Amino acid sequence: HGQSTGDRTQTHIATLAHKLLRRISVNNLNPAKALTKALTKALTRTSTRTLTVVLTMTVTMLLLPWSSTSAQTPASTQTPIQEFPSKLPTFECNIKPLTSEGLKMALANRERFAKACLACVGDQCAMRIWPAGYENQESLCRNTFCLPKRVKRMAFAQGYNMRYRYTYKISPEGKAQFIDGEYLEGEPKGVTGKKTQAEHQELLHTFLTRAEYAPLRIDGRAKAIINLQADFEMGANYDE
Repeated sequence: HGQSTGDRTQTHIATLAHKLLRRISVNNLNPAKALTKALTKALTRTSTRTLTVVLTMTVTMLLLPWSSTSAQTPASTQTPIQEFPSKLPTFECNIKPLTSEGLKMALANRERFAKACLACVGDQCAMRIWPAGYENQESLCRNTFCLPKRVKRMAFAQGYNMRYRYTYKISPEGKAQFIDGEYLEGEPKGVTGKKTQAEHQELLHTFLTRAEYAPLRIDGRAKAIINLQADFEMGANYDE
């Protein structure tokens, strides 16, 4: 039996994608510019829904092999970093659980997307920081590596409004661990300020213990993710 129109289209696009990847690698081209040119050419030839969907998927997959910090160099030829800088940029990853289907996809794609989303030194990894215009890639990395599989229900006291931005890491065992933070709004002051701040810290630490992560393993080794950032708000809904 012959292929359907959709199957033939996907086969054709896959062939073009492999050719484009090879041309970018051999000629050391800027992948984003080369991809944009190729997609523009392809889209002017047809307007079928199938081709549009396949091209959208192709955009994501072609961009993934390059990190945001070295967008013109294929990941396979990048020189591995020897140590992280003292002030590591943070990656926003608020603690909200994945759906069951999202968790399945994350676990299935971790090995595949590791080089695009993570920079690792030994058993520590940092999320790569994506520039403006790469929101889809950033979201894909977030969903794959730093969202919890479950957040246990937790009640919050009412009557105090505050917003606190904190940095944290996910241990090789899949536990969220507080690093540092600062108030963005509602910093407690006055006679009871320090006591209230201590209560907020205790509440935040408790909240972090209620987030459960699927431990990250790359090439069979457990890894920590060390440069995450999130906002903690009193009165926010952190239910499952």
